[in-house]
Amino acid sequence: MRFYEYPDSYIAIRNSGLAESLGIGSRSDMYMWFLNQSGCMNSLGIRHLSFDATWNAAGRPYYDVYPSIIPLLTKLNLNIPGTCVSKSTDSSTCAASWFNTDITGEKFEDLVKKIEGMWNFPPVPQMLIRLPEVRHELTYEDSKFGVVSVRTIFVSFQPVNLDVGVDKQVIGLVIGVDIGERDETGIVPIHTMKVFPLDDKPIEELINTLLTHPTSYEGMQIPDDIMTKCVKLAITIRLLDDDPEIITPDVLTKDRHRMAEADEELKRTLIERARKKGKYAFVVGECIEKGETNPHYRRPHPALVWTSKGRVIPKIVWRKGSVVHREKIETIPTGYGGEEIV
Repeated sequence: MRFYEYPDSYIAIRNSGLAESLGIGSRSDMYMWFLNQSGCMNSLGIRHLSFDATWNAAGRPYYDVYPSIIPLLTKLNLNIPGTCVSKSTDSSTCAASWFNTDITGEKFEDLVKKIEGMWNFPPVPQMLIRLPEVRHELTYEDSKFGVVSVRTIFVSFQPVNLDVGVDKQVIGLVIGVDIGERDETGIVPIHTMKVFPLDDKPIEELINTLLTHPTSYEGMQIPDDIMTKCVKLAITIRLLDDDPEIITPDVLTKDRHRMAEADEELKRTLIERARKKGKYAFVVGECIEKGETNPHYRRPHPALVWTSKGRVIPKIVWRKGSVVHREKIETIPTGYGGEEIV
């Protein structure tokens, strides 16, 4: 299955020939060029740059999400405190202390270093979700643009205002959604963004804490229910338990057949080989996509559970499937097509 690529601004500018005319010779040059235009850039553009810079520095990690798992994850109720999204798997180091700290005025790059030092667990603080090039749960009809699909979603921890009219800043989530929109030049990608703080309020409530940026009402529009599903997908993938049946590291295409039969040592070798080649990838829900559901079988499903000592860390785990009404299955006549299987 093919997945959408992240719309990389640097590659787009370089391939268009604009980079040479603007004196941009590297990705760092691009960041500096845009920052020098900050007077005419809105805050969402700067947030996108912040994600792009830290994500590239982290090795460009991404998650290819298969279509069958998307509705299962986006239907989950996230009535949990926002601070839980950022807790370490080690209960002795909890990032909740950040959310009572005023970080207004701190440099973004300094914050990133502090955050990455505290949250030592996968998925990493800056990540990208790639969606399949087929119709899926996040596809919708637009009266002007026709059929529109969410292509990629970036997830970034950044300082945001605690509330409307409040200058105090805390660590929050920036979710950027790509639906194929580009600027007036047709080159630079435009993301629709959702920005909200992470404090002790329920995530379902926090999503709409801050006012929508005025520019969000320009150009292509994403329906509110689709945007909410994008946010929930991003958060649920971050909370996914380390279950190899649901989320697995991806490797180079030529090594995938070996990965399926490899022992743990060979798997580590193949994953490391992919990382050295610049592929820092995970696959989510492939087993569900390939599986067939028996009408007498309850489909495996995700569940939000509290884990760790004191049950303080939420994780999304996969509940195994089970036979429904087993006693009815046992009464079905068998053995007429050959030897009966007991």
